[in-house]
Amino acid sequence: MERAIDDVTMAMREKRGLRPGQKNNFDAITQDVYVQAINSFTLVARVLMIVLSMVGLLVGASGWSRS
Repeated sequence: MERAIDDVTMAMREKRGLRPGQKNNFDAITQDVYVQAINSFTLVARVLMIVLSMVGLLVGASGWSRS
């Protein structure tokens, strides 16, 4: 994996005309970054859905008990 990232970095530096010693003006990231972001988002979405469901059940239960 590291070798592939190094190869892509070298190809991008050549394509962009960067000289040795110049800082890269791009990032080479792996798919793991995206997977981690999606997992974080789905965790937040799950917690939010659970909280909203609990509020709905609480409101429904209080309305039902008053009837």
